[in-house]
Amino acid sequence: SDQMLRSAQLNTIILAGGFGTRCAQDNGYCPKGLIAINSTTLLGRLLQAIKIAEIKTIPCLVTNHLFHAQFEAWLKDNRVSASVKLIDDGATEPANRLGALGDLLLAAESIEPTLPTLVCASDTVFEFPLDHLVELYRQHQAFTTAVYPAGVQRIASRLGCVNMDGNRVVGFTEKPTRPTSEYAAVPFYIFPPGLKELLLAYQ
Repeated sequence: SDQMLRSAQLNTIILAGGFGTRCAQDNGYCPKGLIAINSTTLLGRLLQAIKIAEIKTIPCLVTNHLFHAQFEAWLKDNRVSASVKLIDDGATEPANRLGALGDLLLAAESIEPTLPTLVCASDTVFEFPLDHLVELYRQHQAFTTAVYPAGVQRIASRLGCVNMDGNRVVGFTEKPTRPTSEYAAVPFYIFPPGLKELLLAYQ
């Protein structure tokens, strides 16, 4: 429908600025978004999900300077370089990384401020269709995210814990040792228009 088409006109920012320190190999860090999964990569799977959801966008992919060339080569090899805007945040090691907020602010300079913005992590395995998240945003016209019932034991010290009141998020704790709910956060969000101003308020 025309209404659903309008709801699918979003900015998209893909965060890939981490250094993969927990999966570092003998030859150094590796970008988690380029980890192979079946016949593609985590990033490839995400780009395919965005396409399937018919989200009308040219994603901004934010990575660090260390991994920029690897992402650039992957985008070129997979013939998607023209349909993704690659942004180098300048970080060369974990000590000078900008973090998610810094990378979001950088990407916010390249998006249409009057549209809502889908923010995705490049390194997350997910099963839900992205158009479900878009439809939920269309219904509520408010900050929208995804959670799942992971269980208290799995969340403890490993995942973000989300407290819910119905389908409303009322609390979030990053990797608590004693989770207060069974719901884990999924790093997929839709922000209402005006992302930059919202980020600056929390800088």
